[in-house]
Amino acid sequence: MSEPRLATHMLIKALLRQMDAAGQSMMILKKGDQEAGGLILMVVEKGIPLFLLERILLENGQYGWGRVGPKEGAEPEAFRQYLEKRQRFDPDIWLVELEGRQSEALAVTLFS
Repeated sequence: MSEPRLATHMLIKALLRQMDAAGQSMMILKKGDQEAGGLILMVVEKGIPLFLLERILLENGQYGWGRVGPKEGAEPEAFRQYLEKRQRFDPDIWLVELEGRQSEALAVTLFS
């Protein structure tokens, strides 16, 4: 059985504070459902997408992160197409951009 899920907007607020405190850049690209929207983090470097992380329910009932979408190093167009498709499938999803690889570690640590 999974543990209770924290509202997505609360996770986003916590992430924003964490990134700000660490001097990292974060931008909300698309707001989703306040309570139960999914969450995709797009890690970029100098505006170029590196990879996507999605908060998912793991087999052990805990939430964790999994890489989704195009492989690292794919063309930016591949990321755009993937995200458009996901938004059509799930209009409640949040999309957040984080600048730099170090921001991945901050986000994963915060939400683990």
